[in-house]
Amino acid sequence: VLAAADEVMRRADVQPDARRVMQLAETSGCTTYDCEFVEIAERRKCTLYTADAKVLKCFPEIARPLA
Repeated sequence: VLAAADEVMRRADVQPDARRVMQLAETSGCTTYDCEFVEIAERRKCTLYTADAKVLKCFPEIARPLA
């Protein structure tokens, strides 16, 4: 089971676009670490669920609260 899960995760591995991450961080004031998740969600056109208040405030079009 672990090997199968590892294979699924390996195929799903996505690297963030560093230039876009830097743009997002510069314009939002969020950390580049947080912006990596935002960039991937943005590119994949999916919702980013987070408890990070700053990410929720800066990226309301992508980020949604966990609750």
